[in-house]
Amino acid sequence: MLNVPGFLFSLCCCGAVLASCGGGGIAPRVRLAPPAAPPTAPPTAPPTAPPTAPPTAAPGPTSGTTYVFNDTSPYGIEAFAPNANGAATPVSSFTFSSGSYIPGITVDATGRVYVVTSGGILSFAYGATGSATPSTTLTTVTAGWGLAIDPSDNLVVTDYNHNLVDFFAPGANGSAAPIKQIAGSGTQINYPYQAAFDGSGNLYVLNANIPSSITEYSAASIAGAGTIDAAPIAVITSSSSALDGPEGLAVDSTGRIYVGNSANNTISVFAPGSNGNVAPAATLSGSIGFSINQATIAVDPSNDFYVASSNSSNAVYVFAPVTSSAQTPIRTITGVTYAGGIGIVP
Repeated sequence: MLNVPGFLFSLCCCGAVLASCGGGGIAPRVRLAPPAAPPTAPPTAPPTAPPTAPPTAAPGPTSGTTYVFNDTSPYGIEAFAPNANGAATPVSSFTFSSGSYIPGITVDATGRVYVVTSGGILSFAYGATGSATPSTTLTTVTAGWGLAIDPSDNLVVTDYNHNLVDFFAPGANGSAAPIKQIAGSGTQINYPYQAAFDGSGNLYVLNANIPSSITEYSAASIAGAGTIDAAPIAVITSSSSALDGPEGLAVDSTGRIYVGNSANNTISVFAPGSNGNVAPAATLSGSIGFSINQATIAVDPSNDFYVASSNSSNAVYVFAPVTSSAQTPIRTITGVTYAGGIGIVP
């Protein structure tokens, strides 16, 4: 027999418990929210490299820089700043192996200097220092004498054994062929010592054989390639022009012609347009202190005239464009070791 009162009491107690747990039912399960994703940092742009400056070109030579060949062992080149004066210190210098007197020297617009030696025509790049090795050795011309640079920066070489003038591309090396030659009976070239150009690109050639002469060729007549038998547009002859052992030649942009006479150490100066058996407009005397050899005269881009003298003075004399025999130097560079030739950056 059931003990009813006790059973009822138990049910009441269980009901009370159920009531307290949610009204007599099973407590609902709590739905948990999913864990929040960690905040995503905004993408970081890759660091921007600073702009790269374009490479700086190597400095080139200053127009008017004067290169002087030292005609003593060790042979070498000393370069002097434009407008150098007095006991100037060279801005650069180098030595090289030559073994013979150098009758020709010239410098192009890049500062490459060319010299004639018994082993060929050597060139040295701008900035050569110390005991320098040639950049090129041109051996095509075996009887080279005078050197010049034409308006296109080509190297011009007088060949005195073959009575012609060769043109080579800049930096020609080894047995490179000339890009053209001025040659033939019509040219009247006769033992050419030196060559030079005026501001119009006309070519002037100093012919040392007797009778000595200066032959001029128009730029148009020597244009082109191959062998060019160009007739001169002017010929200065010697009987009245005081050409006496002429070895040096320089021409300024206006066509004023300077001829260095080695027999009497004078410089004959001819006015632009001179032609025929004419007397010089002026004569500079060696009594100033210079002596004349093949490569010892030049003009700079301002048309000032230079004489490098290897006598006891070892100096370079600079004159304003010469119009008078009484003209005196405007500058004298005395820091030269032994001045045997001169070339000037155009």
